[in-house]
Amino acid sequence: MKACVTIFLVLFLLPTRASDTIPVHAYGDDAHDFMKLSRKCGILLDPSGALTIEDILRDSSLQFYRLGDRALPPLPFVSWNRIRVTNTGTKTRHDVFANYIYSDSVWMYTVDGKQVVAEGLAGGAVHPHNKYFPNVGADFPFSLAPGQTRDYYFRAKYVRSTPYLRSSLHLLTIFPGKTYRDWMDDNKRQEFFYAGILCLCGLVSFFMYTVFREKIFIYFGTLMLALAGYFLDFYNELGALFNFTQEIGSYVRHLLVLGLVGSLFLFIKDFLDLREQQPAFHRPYLGASGLLLLVILANTVFGFWIPTPVISLGIIGWSLVSIALIGYLAWRGSAAGKILLISISFLCLGGLALLLSGFGIFDTTLTSQAFKIGVLLFSGILFYGLFDRVNAIRRAKSEAEELNDVKSRIFANITHEFRTPLTLMLGPLEQLLSESTDPQQRKLLQLAHRNAERQLSLVNQLLDLSKAESGHLPLRATEQDFIPFLKGAVYAYTSLAEQKNIALQLHCPEDSLLLYFDREKMEQIIYNLLSNAFKFTPEGGQVTVTLRSQKEGIKLDIQDSGIGIPEHRLQHVFDRFFREEAAERGNFEGYGIGLALVKELVQLHRGSVSLQSKVDVGTTVTLTFPLGSKHLAAEQIVLTEAIAPRVLPPLLPLGGRGASQLPLSGGRGGAPAAAPASTPQPDQNTLLLVEDNADVRAFIRQRLVPKFLVLEAVNGQEGIEMAILHTPDLIISDVMMPDKNGYELCQTLKTDVRTSHIPIILLTAKAAREEKLEGLETGADAYLTKPFDARELAIRVDNLIQTREQLRKRFATAIELKPEEITANSIDQSFLQSALHVVEAHLAEENFSVEDLAQALNMSRSNLNRKLRALINQSSNQFIQSVRLQRAADLLRQRAGTVGEIAFQTGFSSTAYFVKCFKDKYGQTPGTFLESH
Repeated sequence: MKACVTIFLVLFLLPTRASDTIPVHAYGDDAHDFMKLSRKCGILLDPSGALTIEDILRDSSLQFYRLGDRALPPLPFVSWNRIRVTNTGTKTRHDVFANYIYSDSVWMYTVDGKQVVAEGLAGGAVHPHNKYFPNVGADFPFSLAPGQTRDYYFRAKYVRSTPYLRSSLHLLTIFPGKTYRDWMDDNKRQEFFYAGILCLCGLVSFFMYTVFREKIFIYFGTLMLALAGYFLDFYNELGALFNFTQEIGSYVRHLLVLGLVGSLFLFIKDFLDLREQQPAFHRPYLGASGLLLLVILANTVFGFWIPTPVISLGIIGWSLVSIALIGYLAWRGSAAGKILLISISFLCLGGLALLLSGFGIFDTTLTSQAFKIGVLLFSGILFYGLFDRVNAIRRAKSEAEELNDVKSRIFANITHEFRTPLTLMLGPLEQLLSESTDPQQRKLLQLAHRNAERQLSLVNQLLDLSKAESGHLPLRATEQDFIPFLKGAVYAYTSLAEQKNIALQLHCPEDSLLLYFDREKMEQIIYNLLSNAFKFTPEGGQVTVTLRSQKEGIKLDIQDSGIGIPEHRLQHVFDRFFREEAAERGNFEGYGIGLALVKELVQLHRGSVSLQSKVDVGTTVTLTFPLGSKHLAAEQIVLTEAIAPRVLPPLLPLGGRGASQLPLSGGRGGAPAAAPASTPQPDQNTLLLVEDNADVRAFIRQRLVPKFLVLEAVNGQEGIEMAILHTPDLIISDVMMPDKNGYELCQTLKTDVRTSHIPIILLTAKAAREEKLEGLETGADAYLTKPFDARELAIRVDNLIQTREQLRKRFATAIELKPEEITANSIDQSFLQSALHVVEAHLAEENFSVEDLAQALNMSRSNLNRKLRALINQSSNQFIQSVRLQRAADLLRQRAGTVGEIAFQTGFSSTAYFVKCFKDKYGQTPGTFLESH
C-alpha cells in the first residue's frame, strides 16, 4: 500500500473558466489505492457563511471554479466543494472521503436527484468521539451500489490561519474502505506499541531516580513520556483518548515539543557533565538551548504568534548544534559522548526527516516510520548508557563508603592519640594550680587549664561524632522527666546572658513530661545549640527556648535574634566539617563538628532536627523527639540511670557556624573597648590589641602590660575606631574577627592619613603562603601564625617600635626633609609632601600658624600634631619652623640676599630670632653658613 495521506500537498493550479458542470469521478472494482480528486474538485467561496445546501441546489447561478491565484476572503469564511461519483463496477463500494485537515468543521451532504439523502459532520473543532473516525482530519464513509451515481457536497468552515490553508481548500481524496480501516488500525497498533515501550522506559527511569537520586533519570523519564505523547499525537490518538478538539490538540502538540526539547537539552547537559567536564561549551550551549525554549514557550504559553517554519528551523538548527557538540566530545574520547552520539543520531535524523516532511520534501508516512524506529534505537542505546552510569554510581558509592570508613578509622585513631597528651597537660596544670600562690602565675595556669579542658571537650566530641557516623555510639535511654532537665540546661546560661545583655526566655507549658532519652547525649545536643545561639546573638538580643508537647512526641525550638545564616548555606550547616567563611557576616569560621554531632545524636534518639534562618533576623533550630519507647531497640533502654545530675558549663560552641571560643569569663569578645590596662607612664608607648577572644587578649596583655600601655578592642570595627581616636604606636590584630576582619582593619588604617604610619602585626591561624601574602599586601608590617611564640611577638613589637623611633630621631634633626626617605608608605609620603607644599606656599607669611596648616590639610590640630610626632618626631610648630629654616638654607646657598632679607622672606620677623633658630638646627650662624657656601 502506498502512503495514506499527503499532509502538505503543493498544488499547481491554473485558473479555469467558471462552469456549472459537476466534475465526475468514475471507478470500479479494481480501485485499491487512494484516489486524488483535487484537480476535479471545484470550489465556491462563501465569505459570509450564509449559504445553505438548499441555496446551492436551488440557485443555478452559483458557479464552482478553480481557485487559481484568487485572493482568499478574510477569516473566518466558508468554502464549498462538490464531486459526482459513479460506481462502474459490479460490487457495492464502501469507501471514505478524506480529508480537510485545516478546517474547523466540515459538513458532507449526499445528494440524489437534487434531494439531500444523508448528512455527516466532522472537522478539527468536533470532538473525536463525535466523529466516525477519531483522527486529525475530516473523514466521511460512503457507499455506492453497482451503477449508482451520487453527488457529494462539502461545506468547510475555516477559522485558523495556517501556511497550508490555500492548498487544503481543494484537498479531497477517496480511500477504499477496507484499506483505510486496515491502515488506521495498523497505525493505531504501532502508535500504542511504541508509546507503551517509551512509557515503560520513562517509568523505569523515574523508579531509578528514587533509588539513585540522580536528576538525569528525571530528564530521561520526562523525555520518554514526551516522545510517547508525540507518537500518540500523530493521528490524534491523544485527542481520541482524552476527547479534545484539534485546536486543543495543537496546543498540546506545542507543549510536547517544548517538553521534548527541554528534557533532551537537560539530559545532554547532565549526561555529558558539561558544567564540570566542558565548561567552555556549557554557557554557549545553555544560551542557545535557552533561546530556543524561550521561543517555543512564548509561542505556546504566552500566545505570541511565531511562524511554524521559524520554530521548525530553530529545532533543526539546535539539533545540528547538539550533534556537532556531541560529535566533537566523542572525537575527543569522551565515553559518554560516544554513547550519546550513536543514540541521538538516530533520534535526530528521524526527527529532521519528520520536520522536513512538513515542507513537502518527504512522504509523511515514511518519515513517521523512520522517526519511530529512530526513537526506539535512541531509547535502547541510551538505556544501556544509563545502566552503565548506574554501575558507575554504584562503584563510586562503594568506593566512597570504603574511603569514608578508612578516614573514620584514621580519624578516630588520631583523636584517641590527642587524649594522652591532653591528659598529661591537665594533670601537671592542676597540680601547679593547687600549689601556686602567685596571682599572675595562677592567672596563666588557669588560662592554660581552661583551654586544655576545652580542647579535651573538642576531642571527645570528635570521638562521639566518629562513633555516631560509624554506628558504634551506644544509646542508653532512660525514662526521665524532661522538664527539670531542660530548665537546668537552659538556666546554666543565665550568667552568660546577663554578661552579654541577652534576654534568655524558657517557655514550658507543662510541669512534667516523661521522655526516653540519654541524659549525657541530650546535654551535648542542647549545650551545642545554646552555645551557638549565644555566640551569634549580639548584645541586647534575645534567645528563646520553647517546648511544645504533641500527640506523638515533643517539639523543642531554640530561637535567637542573631546574625542569621545565608540561604545558600542552610543545606550545609549539618555537614561534618562544614566551615562558613563569609567576610560580610563577620568572618566566623567554624569547626563544623557541633551541629554535625547534634544531628547524629538527635537521629540516635530517632528524632529529627531542622533549621530555619534569615540574615540579620535570627535562627531557629527545631528538635522533635517521639514519646514512648517503641522507637527504641531493647538494648538502647536501661531501667535506671546511675549518672548524677550535672550541668555542663557553656563552653566552646562547636557548631558549623562558629569560629573562636566562647570564654567562660567574658563571652565572645567580652566587654567593649577596654580602658588602658595600667596607669600611663611618661614616654610609655601605646599599643592597641584587637582580638575577639578574651583569653588570647589576656595572654598577650599579660606579656606586654609591664612595658606598654595596652588598649583593647574586641572586633575589627572597634579596633579601627580606637586606632583613629588614640593613634597608638603599634597595633596587634587577629585576622578572623566579627564586623571587620584583620585584613579589612589593616587596609582601612593603612589608607587613612591619620593612621597610615602605625605599624600593624597580624595574628592568625591561617598559615598558607597565599594567606600570608594577602595580609602583607594589605600593608601589614608583620604576620605571625597561631600558635605563636610569645617571645617572638614581644621581639617583633620591640623591633618595630625601635625602628620607628630611630627614624623619628633621625629626621627630627635632619637638615632636609625628604618624604621618600622617611617612609615607604605612599599615603605618608603624600601627606608629608602636601604639608611641605602648604608651608612653602605660605613661607613669607609671619602669621601662618598650626591652625592654618591643619585646615589646609583637612585635619584637626591634635591629629596633625600626632601624625607629625609619629613620622618625624616633631610638633606642628617645629615642622613649620624646620621648613622655614630649610628654605632659608637653600636661599643662603644661592646667595639670594642678605641674612635679614632671607629671614624676612622665610617668615621670621626678628633677625636675631632667625639667627638663634638657624644656629640651633645647623650648628652655625647664617653668616658663617653663607661664607662656607
